[in-house]
Amino acid sequence: MEKCNHNNWAGVGSAVGMPVKVMQRFTPVTQNKLRPGVWIYDLGQNFSGIPYIEVQGKRVIQCVLYLLSF
Repeated sequence: MEKCNHNNWAGVGSAVGMPVKVMQRFTPVTQNKLRPGVWIYDLGQNFSGIPYIEVQGKRVIQCVLYLLSF
């Protein structure tokens, strides 16, 4: 496998577009505890978007978000 050569990216630049706007919010249909500290939230449908989550707890706790499709 070749390493990425960032020097070849001379033609890549930013794109200007419309601001991101919330179109719809989804509440989980089901919440399943897989094992201690691991939860699966089913939104009941596929979607294309950027997840926004709010968490409460100690700052030393690590929160990792994996996006899966079944």
